[in-house]
Amino acid sequence: MKIRYVGAHDAVDLTLPSGAIITATRRGDAIEVPEPLGTSLLEQADNWAPSSRDAKDTAKQLAEDEAARSAAEDAAAAKTAAGTVRMAGLSANAVHTPHDDQKKG
Repeated sequence: MKIRYVGAHDAVDLTLPSGAIITATRRGDAIEVPEPLGTSLLEQADNWAPSSRDAKDTAKQLAEDEAARSAAEDAAAAKTAAGTVRMAGLSANAVHTPHDDQKKG
């Protein structure tokens, strides 16, 4: 994953899981880091930003995730609404009124 350092310092050193140390400079080129490390660093939005290409991929993935979440919520709401209508119909059919007693009597 490629990320860029955008924080307050001129440069920062990162220790990669392999033990290698790389330097990221503010407003410098994007650096390549392993996905888990990059994801963790991107949570610090004041200091790190995805590279242009990764930003597009990230935006696309976020849009897809939002669409899937919205579709799931819509499906759950429709299922709940259908159950409510079905229950309302049963309740209406099960209502006993004094008028019913007069018919039997």
